[in-house]
Amino acid sequence: MAKEAVLESVTMLLGDDGILRIRINEGARISLAQAKLQYETILRMCGDARVAVLVDATGDHEVDKDAQEWAADHTSNRIATAVISSKPFAAITLNLFISLFKPKSTFKLFRDEQKALEWLREMISNQ
Repeated sequence: MAKEAVLESVTMLLGDDGILRIRINEGARISLAQAKLQYETILRMCGDARVAVLVDATGDHEVDKDAQEWAADHTSNRIATAVISSKPFAAITLNLFISLFKPKSTFKLFRDEQKALEWLREMISNQ
């Protein structure tokens, strides 16, 4: 049975396939407080299990630098994270996030949701 959480900046859905889908709300500004709330919500939804995460970052949004830094340090409960975005600077932004903050799990950018899901399923089966 799927679990869902609706927060100020994101909507989360943990599917029966074990993939946590996070949609960043249009116009959201993710502060450090929001990042911490999202992490606590993920822990409540997933418990101690490591989870594959699909982030829909297609809408306009901002993530504060301190939120990025904190979030990168709190990704060890993730198998992998697939980020979906077709924005022109999405690859630069994600590569900069990875270079600066060195998250504890693998991140990869996709333009296509189906390819992102295929990759996440592969990452789940390889763990």
